[in-house]
Amino acid sequence: MSAPSPQLAPPGAGLPWFESLVVRWFGRRMLRSRLDWESAQAAIARVSSRLAREAKSVDDATLARRVLIQRLRGLEDSSRYWSPEMLLEHLVITGEMFTDFVVTLSNGRPVADRRGIADIKPGGELGRAVIARFVAVHEAIPTRLAREAGSHRNGPTHLHPWFGKLTALDWLSLTAVHLGLHEKQWRAIRAASPPA
Repeated sequence: MSAPSPQLAPPGAGLPWFESLVVRWFGRRMLRSRLDWESAQAAIARVSSRLAREAKSVDDATLARRVLIQRLRGLEDSSRYWSPEMLLEHLVITGEMFTDFVVTLSNGRPVADRRGIADIKPGGELGRAVIARFVAVHEAIPTRLAREAGSHRNGPTHLHPWFGKLTALDWLSLTAVHLGLHEKQWRAIRAASPPA
């Protein structure tokens, strides 16, 4: 008999009010001051490579086991009870989506995708196949940007529910920052996982 699932806030409930306020007021400035086009891509490559390497060494049972962790700053309450597989699936979804946003905005077009935070939560049903998908999505980012991206200096914006209006460069920077947050979550999940 498995333990009951913890009672958490629903997906899309957002961050605590003060944290949400800080992200809204300072988030875009932080994204713009920390990373440029090249350094954002380098950070994405570094973090995704580390996560992929570690994921390949995890056995199937551990990959699928959900673990409750303490909430990290920037992480919704509903995301505290994920498995490593769910974390990677979320990063596949966001990696593809954010890259689409970067390409679309950099070419001066508006983004039609209206998915919200609740829509990009993982189902946790991909098994080990999620690792290969994670690697493929993140290794393809530099090639896709070199081939398809236009100007990343100016252009239209697309609304992030927490950060507000983001440009193509902002979305690329957010991809790197987002990966970094979930790498911290990965470490917390692995530290809280029972030994195999």
